[in-house]
Amino acid sequence: MEASTDDEATGRLLTAAALHDVAAHAEAIQDANLASAAQTMLEAWDEDGKVEGVMQLVIMKYAQEHGTPDDVAALHRWFAATTS
Repeated sequence: MEASTDDEATGRLLTAAALHDVAAHAEAIQDANLASAAQTMLEAWDEDGKVEGVMQLVIMKYAQEHGTPDDVAALHRWFAATTS
């Protein structure tokens, strides 16, 4: 499956937002383990631009809670295109 440039932009935006929200939440509740996990996910994404495994679940949950149905569909397409 091929993702459009709009799908990619939506996917990247939702990924950045989700990972930054996790990091901010970890800081707010002073959870060192969650903060470390969030930092690891951010660094991995910054290094290789890939969203894999549990990261996809975190980002999809974020998209479902904060995005539109079109955003979620675009994210699905982007994930499918980048992990196949």
